[in-house]
Amino acid sequence: MKKLKLNLDKDTILEFLLQNVEKIVLGLVGVIFLSMVYSAISKSGRFDKAPDQLQAEATSAQRTIDATPADSGLAELPGKDRDYVADASRSRDPIRENWYGIVLWDTPLFEKRPLRDVPALFAVQDLRGAAGMGAFHAAGAADKPEAGATPAKAASDSTRGQRWIVLTGLVPLEKQEAAYAETLKQSVFFDPTKDYPNYLGYWVQRVEVGNSGDTANPDWDKATEFLSYKAVNEAETLYSLAKESDVVNSKYIIRKLAFPLAPLARGRWDKHVAHEPEIGLEKKDAQGNPSGGHGPAGGRDSREAPGGGGDRAPAGESAPFGEEPKPGAVVKTVAVPSNDTAEEQKDLGYRLFRFFDFKVEPGKQYLYRVRLALANPNSGVRAAVLKNAALADKKVLITKWSEPSPIIAVPRETHVLANTVKLPRANADPTGQITVVKWLERSGLEVFHEFAVTRGQVANFPDVSVREAGSPVNFFSDVTALDFRGGEHLGKKTSTLAAPGEVLLMDSDGSLIVRNECDDSALCRQLNEARRESAPPAETHAAPKASATPSTGGRGLDAVNPSASPKKPSPSPKKRSR
Repeated sequence: MKKLKLNLDKDTILEFLLQNVEKIVLGLVGVIFLSMVYSAISKSGRFDKAPDQLQAEATSAQRTIDATPADSGLAELPGKDRDYVADASRSRDPIRENWYGIVLWDTPLFEKRPLRDVPALFAVQDLRGAAGMGAFHAAGAADKPEAGATPAKAASDSTRGQRWIVLTGLVPLEKQEAAYAETLKQSVFFDPTKDYPNYLGYWVQRVEVGNSGDTANPDWDKATEFLSYKAVNEAETLYSLAKESDVVNSKYIIRKLAFPLAPLARGRWDKHVAHEPEIGLEKKDAQGNPSGGHGPAGGRDSREAPGGGGDRAPAGESAPFGEEPKPGAVVKTVAVPSNDTAEEQKDLGYRLFRFFDFKVEPGKQYLYRVRLALANPNSGVRAAVLKNAALADKKVLITKWSEPSPIIAVPRETHVLANTVKLPRANADPTGQITVVKWLERSGLEVFHEFAVTRGQVANFPDVSVREAGSPVNFFSDVTALDFRGGEHLGKKTSTLAAPGEVLLMDSDGSLIVRNECDDSALCRQLNEARRESAPPAETHAAPKASATPSTGGRGLDAVNPSASPKKPSPSPKKRSR
């Protein structure tokens, strides 16, 4: 039997360790674990003090602490007087980056400019409107009337009656220009031929409302929408629009935002086509000419491509107002300096928005809102200078919708004015004199006639002869006279002065209306003055005066009572009230 020989050379030892290293590590871990267990078991008696002894030790330590002076041995400690509360509060202060900034050795030669972005857009402000009726000169009407035609027939052939609602608002041009300058002028690429507010047109939405609930929550999803260039083109086919003249000073006009005025056949445009007090009607001199110079319509710093371009047909959904002017083809037009006096209206930085809605119906109420379209200054710009490459995709920028307008009611074609009230005799009912005014849609004429009414009578009078109309007119107001007040003698019984008359009326909707002679007398005078101005030279034949009762109150109108036969002139004029 051979004896086991131990080989303790270096290679054998290394081979042994490599083959048994796991076993050696596991054995060491086991030994350490067993030693820890043994130590825990063998030293269980080290907690040899009872609770009372521990309490006594703690009491002794507390007495030692209490007997030690507060400043004993602390004079030598660093930070004795340090305010740690202040140190803690300073930890909340922001760190100033410039304290740790590094000065660049290779600084840039040119200032780094921001990339181009979309400027803020501002909507129309203070939108409001007014309803009206009138006569326009028809487009293409013959310069000379038809041979043998009467004046009324010639007027009806050359004019056209029209209802409308005119909307006006304020375009914040100065504010919009400042937004463009702030966003684009300091950008990495600035193009002065495009980087300005270039208004292309507008959209108008209209909803019909009938009560306060509709007003508070209008259903704009069902609104009728108008596009500016389409509305202007449609009006041009009917009327002779005056694009080059306006009753508002040209410096407040941007042609693509201000609907042109149609020439009125009678009367003048009033303040409702302007926007007082910010933008009023243009001042006139003694000869009726504008007091200031007239420049090209377009307003301050307005620009447009040669040939206008505001009324082109749409070029697709992305450019509903036509293609924008090409760079380099834009011409700046500035209004001629004004020679007005110091009383000339101050420019507050607004331009006029105006729109005519010719598709309104009598007796209805409407709400409107507006939004504007501007040419996108980033359209066609290379992506390298844009904050977002998608900014170049759109050709048109659109503002938010304006705040809704107030409710605008369209008047009916017939309305009633109060004249005098005649006191009854004995047990008879009082009677009142009213003037019924009717607008004739076909010709645009406004005709009127005075009638006598009693309590409970409906003021509908058929086939009344009116000189201006040239044919009988049906004065159907659908208004019922309910009661009268006034007409009493003031002072002595022999006095001709009488109390002003008042008439209580009920319209076709059941609403009660009180008309007063004092309030309506001025309107009656205006109607009579307009009749006298339009009256032709005296004719050789006239209707018999006995066929109608003379007017009371000296208004020069014929009074007709359709419920009775023609009366003879009153034999006692001294009892008439004025």
